[in-house]
Formats: sequence, structure tokens, C-alpha cells
Amino acid sequence: MSGRHKWSDLKRRAAPEHRLRVEIKKAELRATLPPRTYAQIRWAAMECESGPHGYNRYFRNVYQPDFRTSLIHGCSESDAKRLLRFLNRWKSPTWAKLDVVLSDTLPEVLRHLGPLVKLDLDEEKIDLSVFTGTERAFDTLTSLQYIGPTTASRILAVLNPGFFVMWDSRIQKEYFHWEQRNGHAYQEFIKEMRKSALSVVEDSRKYGIDDPAGSISEDICQRPPFTLAKFINDYVWLTVTRREQYPYFLNPQE
Repeated sequence: MSGRHKWSDLKRRAAPEHRLRVEIKKAELRATLPPRTYAQIRWAAMECESGPHGYNRYFRNVYQPDFRTSLIHGCSESDAKRLLRFLNRWKSPTWAKLDVVLSDTLPEVLRHLGPLVKLDLDEEKIDLSVFTGTERAFDTLTSLQYIGPTTASRILAVLNPGFFVMWDSRIQKEYFHWEQRNGHAYQEFIKEMRKSALSVVEDSRKYGIDDPAGSISEDICQRPPFTLAKFINDYVWLTVTRREQYPYFLNPQE
């Protein structure tokens, strides 16, 4: 049994003072998982660009500004089909009419998101009340047949790649695994990723880099540039989903 499962069992059985210690342990555990430094996200970006996964090629088609604009302002069935092709890169379960359902549902999802559609994860000031839109949009998507938590997070990451981070089953187990995998838990996950983004920005300034995502995008010849949320996703995916170890001996520019 893993340490995380032991803590979960202890939480159910323990007295309140013991539960507090359990929560502290969990907080310490979470603090080790998302990237905190510029070097970490740069390593992940390089691995996803030229490593064995070739992960970046999945994103280039759907991260084009014209496609995102089309999704937000209309979402035709052809747009929905293009979105499905992206989802199917990970063998997301679909059914024949999912493109039609998505084209009908995404306008409602966008209404829930409101200002989140235009925000970046690393913006200095964000009204925390807007995070509730994440919960509503996520739950709207997962109410559809064949769209689970992982697929819902991927759709949100296409609607706003600057704010949303993907949340697959292994990442769900690492972050808030003791809660239901619903919009509230995903909202809390995004708040954790925001802390990560702010930490990376602060660290990158030590090296005279004000735009870490732009700098890394130049290094990998990516146009239009990927977002900081995308590079954070890369790091979490590699270290949690793929179980790869970050080489701590790396210098920030290597």
C-alpha cells in the first residue's frame, strides 16, 4: 500500500488532531509535484519536443489561434471533429455523434467559463471568484456520455491553453485523489497549477527572463508560442504520468 493510501485510510479513522497531521503531510507531498523552476519546465519542453514521446506535435494543430477563435465563436461540427482528432491522440473514448454533441454543448461551457477564456495561469491578479466557472464548465462536460474527467480537462485546455492543464487518471491520483473527480476537485487542481506558474515566473526572472514560455518556445522553434500552462502540463505529465525523473543537475539554460 502506498503512503498516500495509508494517509487516506488514516484520515477516515483518525481523531481530528491526527487528521490535521495527515492534511499537512498531503500538503507537503503536493508541494513536491508541480514544477517550481524555469529549469524544470525547460527540461520538460525539450523532452516533449525532441524526446521519444514527440508530445508537442499533438498540440500544434489545435493551439493555432484561428482554430481556438473558431471554437469560441461558433464551434461548427468540423471544428468539433478537429477537436476529436486531438482527443483521440490519447485514445479518448468517443461515440459516433460526439462531434455533434460537442458543437451543441461548447457554447454552454464557454458561458460558464466567462473571463477564464481570456486569462493566463500566471497573471499576477486573478479574482478567485472566477474559478467557480472552471467547476461549472468541467461538470457540464462530464455530464455528457463518454466524456470523463480526463477528456473534459483536455477540452478545456484547448479552449484556453493559457489557463487549463490536463488532468489524466494518474495525475488525478496524485492531486486530491481522496476527493471525487469532479469540477470542484479540478478547480482546486488548477489553483495548485497557478501557484506553480507564479513560482516559475519568479524563478525565471533570476536569469533575466520575463516571459519563460516565450523564451522556451523560441528555443524549440515553436510559432505561435506555447503557453506556460502547456509547459507545466509537460512537466506534470512526464514526472507523474510517465514516471520520469527530472535531472536535478541541469543548469537552467541546458
